[in-house]
Amino acid sequence: MAIKVLPARLSRDPDALARFEREAKAIATLSHPNILTIHDFGTQDRISYLVMDLLEGETMRERLQRSAIPWRKTVEIGIGIADGLAAAHEKGIIHRDLKPENLFLESSGVVRILDFGLAKSEQTATRTDRTVTLDTRPGTVMGTVNYMSPEQVRGEPLDARTDIFSFGCVLYEMVTGGKAFSADTSPETLTAVLNHHPPEPADTGATTCPDLDQLINRCLEKKPPQRFHSSNDLAFTLRNILSHSGTTKVLQAQGAGHVRTLAIVLSIAVLFTMAGFAYLLTRQDSPAPRTVAISSLAVLPLENRSGDPDQEYFTDGMTEELITALGKIGALRVISPTSIWKYKGTGKTLSQISRELNAIDAFVTGSVAQIGSRVRITARLVQVSGERILWTESYERDVKDVFALQGEVARAVAEQIGITLTPQEDSRLTVTDAVRPDAFDAYLKGRHYLRRGTVESSQVAVERFEKAIQLDPAFALAHAAQSDAYRSLETYFLPPKEIMPQARKAALKALELDDTLAEAHTSLAFVMLNFDWDWEAAERGFKRALSLEPGLAEAHLGYARYLLVMGRIDEAEAHLNSAREYDPASVLFAEEYGLVYFMSSQYDKTVQYARRAIQIDPEQWKPHKFLGLGLSAKGEFTEAIAELQTAMRLNPNPAVLASLGGVYATANMQKEARQVLRDLEELSKTKYVCSYRWGIIHIELGEYDKAFERFANACDERSECMPFVKVDPRFDPIRDDPRFDELVECVGLEPDRRILTADPPTPDEIVLAVLPFEDTSPEPQE
Repeated sequence: MAIKVLPARLSRDPDALARFEREAKAIATLSHPNILTIHDFGTQDRISYLVMDLLEGETMRERLQRSAIPWRKTVEIGIGIADGLAAAHEKGIIHRDLKPENLFLESSGVVRILDFGLAKSEQTATRTDRTVTLDTRPGTVMGTVNYMSPEQVRGEPLDARTDIFSFGCVLYEMVTGGKAFSADTSPETLTAVLNHHPPEPADTGATTCPDLDQLINRCLEKKPPQRFHSSNDLAFTLRNILSHSGTTKVLQAQGAGHVRTLAIVLSIAVLFTMAGFAYLLTRQDSPAPRTVAISSLAVLPLENRSGDPDQEYFTDGMTEELITALGKIGALRVISPTSIWKYKGTGKTLSQISRELNAIDAFVTGSVAQIGSRVRITARLVQVSGERILWTESYERDVKDVFALQGEVARAVAEQIGITLTPQEDSRLTVTDAVRPDAFDAYLKGRHYLRRGTVESSQVAVERFEKAIQLDPAFALAHAAQSDAYRSLETYFLPPKEIMPQARKAALKALELDDTLAEAHTSLAFVMLNFDWDWEAAERGFKRALSLEPGLAEAHLGYARYLLVMGRIDEAEAHLNSAREYDPASVLFAEEYGLVYFMSSQYDKTVQYARRAIQIDPEQWKPHKFLGLGLSAKGEFTEAIAELQTAMRLNPNPAVLASLGGVYATANMQKEARQVLRDLEELSKTKYVCSYRWGIIHIELGEYDKAFERFANACDERSECMPFVKVDPRFDPIRDDPRFDELVECVGLEPDRRILTADPPTPDEIVLAVLPFEDTSPEPQE
């Protein structure tokens, strides 16, 4: 055991003493082989002390004074440091002063992190290792200038990614023997941290590994979101380097003859290695793959390893395509992309993400690098329990074979967790068709713009998909995506008759080229539901999509809408529950709950689920709209109007404006309701406004003749709202009018005046835990 005391001058400082005690308690809770263990702490005779392990060995600084450390040994030591950081970060503890002096190499080979988060007011500093005042209070600069992150220099609030930057500085010094950031004065060094990049490790004369160089560069990114998401991911990548990097990058100056000789030797070594792998793979007694109990997984946003931030769209697209490939495996619950994008760059741990995604079993993490015409994916399968890496592998192909690559990764994941693919699944994942690289690039850019959800971005997406189709007319996915882009413009932006025939044409072409595309079946089914009003075709399409990809959340949502129109409320709710399983962190299905419950006059549930959706994402306008409608139906007009005004602020579209006008009319605020009618009229001069919107307000004002006139126009426009005329409770005042039957027959449904009103739900039926909550508890205090 060893005892460390706080200097007397600090023991007399109440603030310093309080911080010492608070942080000592926090560190004492850590128990990890790579963190120095604190056994006890206290104060005696006004002297504060710590009782800790007595270590034998040397600090990293003492080791580096002799020489740089070989790259393999650097990686081995780095794994221990990353594991220790991950354990601390899991408990909300940030080191804030990671440097070689605070790393100890035991004689046994174990690395320990020292002085974890304990504040010091000052420290003896060398000319190049100056230590600035350390403090844990927000806005106070702390740390050693050579190893401080840019956000530390600026005095900004810190999170775990500040330690990742400092760790990158340490790794750089370990492998090169020189500091990443160093100048004659502290201000000059801080300027370098903020604005300059150190020389590439490969350019310092060191013997290193390209993968390690890339990892260090990623740690040293100036912006925290561009670094590793967490220390766990960093440790995974280091282990991957250690197990897969078979050659070193020799950078000392050599003559041409030596280089040729080295190349020949390495080539022979690679050939023998490949032959050895081939032998092992073909042996009859090779062990079966390890299987674990995994039935659900999520693909976290892959990291862009190309070194070009402008390639982010490519990396995101590859993430989506991998999710799509895995989604074809029926025995797996694969989380939808709309739920995983929120975790990009957040730094949340795998355990936290798993809880928010309804306790999934495993993650697929990794990276993508596109270099010229080649694309490389590194994927790893990580079990949440214990955060164990079950499998990791790198794949490299020409971009034209990218879909074969995605299928290969998905098949490997299935094999590792012991899933036997059905013949149909195996066939869909065995892709042999090539795609033109420039067409694939245009397609990914289209997907990137489509995700933004604005009229401008959707129009750009249509153009990108059209370019992909011109370059490769047989590219079925581009046709399917173009159909989705056209549909995104319908009703809120462009008249249905202008846009939906194009959506239908694109979906049909996609299915002509590839009948196994679940996305194309879903898109065509939406056209049949919203525009053609071909109910049998719509149901067939959604069912076919779900048979091909059971986890396609959008298909579940579409089928729920169809079932709602048919009055099959229980079945609609069941498919919403299925959508929630595959897309638990998305607000999309929560909006659909609001629609189903409002249309079936279950207003308490409408309000409950709308509030839940708002808690998931308060910036989405549709939940505020349905909350306003639900509150209005309950007679709570003041709050209802406030919610609809919030929806208008978030997205001032005709649908929200008309809902607000209807609530004004219901609340007997006729002046305001008529102003909304005038606003819609003015708006219609510059953009499409569905006639259904006016009709709802006229009903609430008791102006039934005008309402029927507007609804007749909506039928002619093929408005996507018209199928809901049969179930919309706002039509209650006109259900006994013969003209109501004509409206129902207009959309190809049988006249039916019944109102889909469920019995009032009991408190037990209003299950508040259906949708996941964000953790809003206060962050741990540093």
